[in-house]
Amino acid sequence: MKVLIIGLGSIAKKHIQAMLTINPEIKIFALRNKSKDKVDGVENISNADNIKHKIDFVLISNPTKLHAETILDSLKFNCPIFIEKPPLSDLLSSDLIKNKIQEKKNNYIHCL
Repeated sequence: MKVLIIGLGSIAKKHIQAMLTINPEIKIFALRNKSKDKVDGVENISNADNIKHKIDFVLISNPTKLHAETILDSLKFNCPIFIEKPPLSDLLSSDLIKNKIQEKKNNYIHCL
């Protein structure tokens, strides 16, 4: 299984530990634009286009103000997307996101 985590703060690290406990063979990519601290079991990447594997699911755990843009960008992976709560910082982009989700036929958006 291959997972893309967008943002790698303390909550994401808890998710990583849980995933590795369940499946030590899981391949985890962390899309990050700041710190490049090494996290065991995680491959840092700076550009999602560098991923050469099919992603099984995306975990969005970056700052809430970036969730709308990140959700839209993540739809290209055509896989389930899990979003840390709150999913959006405001409702201004909710209709756009809903329409894009329907276009992509991605019925697998979940809030954690």
